[in-house]
Amino acid sequence: MPLNKKQIDELKGLLLKERDEILKGIRKGNSSEASMGGDLVDQSTDLSEREMELELAEHDRERLLEIEDALHRMTDQTYGICLESGEEIPFERLKAVPTAKYTVRCQEILERRRHLQ
Repeated sequence: MPLNKKQIDELKGLLLKERDEILKGIRKGNSSEASMGGDLVDQSTDLSEREMELELAEHDRERLLEIEDALHRMTDQTYGICLESGEEIPFERLKAVPTAKYTVRCQEILERRRHLQ
């Protein structure tokens, strides 16, 4: 059964909320600058923290792209349709993972293929 307007609006709200939270976190991270003062231990700690921040930033960037892609699919009216099988993705799955592009079955098949490569 296709998603109704109420369901789409609910899912869009979840996506927009997550996008806003990520953007707030990115802005907050950019406002705190790491200093490279102190001894070698302090500098090493600063570098380790910076590396972790960069990894988090990369994760946030990827997550933002997934969210933007999902919002674009909503506009295209292809949201909620599995990119692999063309089947409808159940509302419950989309509510748990609003950026889902695949049904659970297709996601599992794709993950098995990746592990075999």
